Amino acid sequence: MTARTVEYPADGLTMIGHLAHPAGVDGRPAVLIGPEELGLSDVERRRADALAELGYVALAFDLHGGRYLGDPEEMLARCMPLLADPDRMRGISEWIKLATWLEGRGIHHFAE
Repeated sequence: MTARTVEYPADGLTMIGHLAHPAGVDGRPAVLIGPEELGLSDVERRRADALAELGYVALAFDLHGGRYLGDPEEMLARCMPLLADPDRMRGISEWIKLATWLEGRGIHHFAE
C-alpha cells in the first residue's frame, strides 16, 4: 500500500487530499472518504489507508482548501454557503468522483 498527499482544484481552492492505493495491478475499485464539517483529519486518512490494504483505491477528500476548521464560527461560515448551494457542492463532488475513478484505473494525473 502506498499513500500520498494530492492537490486538486475545486470550488476556487486548491484542495489537499490523502490518496491511498494498494500495491500491485492497476484497475482497482475506488472509494471516496468524506470529512466531517471541520475538515480532513487523521481519522479519514487512516480509513483510506485501511481500505487500500483491502485492495481499494481510497481518496480522503478535502472541502476547505487544506484547512482544518477548529473554530465553530469559521466552520459555519464556510459550510453553510456550501450546503445552501447544491450546484456548488455538486461541482466539488463531481471532480472528486472523476479523479478517484481515473486513479482507480491507473491514470495518475494529480499534482504532487
